[in-house]
Amino acid sequence: MPLKRTELAILAVASIILGLLLYKFAPGGPLSSDVVGYIDSGLNAIRDPFNLNRYFHILLQAIFARAARTPLAGVQAFWAFQVAVGCFLVYVNTRLFSSRTNPVHGLLAMAIFLSFPTLATWPGVPFVDLTLMIMIMLMVMVYLLWLDRPDRPAWLLILLGALVYLSLRTKETAIWSFVLLLGIGFTPEDQFSGRTFLRNLGRLALGILAGIILMALLNWILVHDPLWGWRPAEWRDYWTVYIDNASSAEIQPNRENWYTAYLFTAIPVPFLLYVASGIKGLPGTARTRRLLWLVPLAATIFLVVTMNNRYGFQNRFFLPAFSLV
Repeated sequence: MPLKRTELAILAVASIILGLLLYKFAPGGPLSSDVVGYIDSGLNAIRDPFNLNRYFHILLQAIFARAARTPLAGVQAFWAFQVAVGCFLVYVNTRLFSSRTNPVHGLLAMAIFLSFPTLATWPGVPFVDLTLMIMIMLMVMVYLLWLDRPDRPAWLLILLGALVYLSLRTKETAIWSFVLLLGIGFTPEDQFSGRTFLRNLGRLALGILAGIILMALLNWILVHDPLWGWRPAEWRDYWTVYIDNASSAEIQPNRENWYTAYLFTAIPVPFLLYVASGIKGLPGTARTRRLLWLVPLAATIFLVVTMNNRYGFQNRFFLPAFSLV
């Protein structure tokens, strides 16, 4: 059953109501040092090399923090916005994934999403992972809309390219979601074509350029420096104060990994259903859509290879992938 405008309007109203309820009745805290640092940078136009690759999140949060009666009220509103938009996008992407879905599937997906432990454990805390989740879900939505259009319009690929760049400027771990971009090389007949891939890659590049321009405008408005994050010296500082410190962090003294210590213990049912859907093969589903199944798998492999239990198993790291599961 296709997603209808009336259904979309009802969903939008319900998401707004959910956001207002979360803002009113789910007060946040305590805020961690990194969250406080993001708030400080956005409010006071601080250009901090340690957070260089978080500035799209910082700038979005600053809009809420500056507009509210107090910064903390703005941060609470931003968290409510993140969760409400996340619910909206989970529903929409569920319905767009297949014409065989109906509103019940969308509601079930929202219910599973809201069961994620981070949302209950850290109410009111606007983690950067929540913003990254929104960016990746927007990428998926635009990708599915592009697939649904017989003419495969270029403007949707340009929009997708902008989201790709802005997701990287939200958090560098967005890179695992780019598995999805293999789908731009498929023809409407669901056959991969190198020529199609290169043509669409050019359109994606135009979108990345548009994202760079948008980021420069936001930097100009909120930190008074449109070139912030582009100078070689700033990236050298970022590498020194963030990458080097992160890579030298002490690994936790055990042999657990994300599979044994988290995925099969904290979210066993959703994850096992996700695995089963891949084993079943999603019969009748085009390869361009089945590519979505690889994205949470890519996220899991990325977590195991790059950090595993170096910082402990913080479930918020998996939040962007869980929204796809």
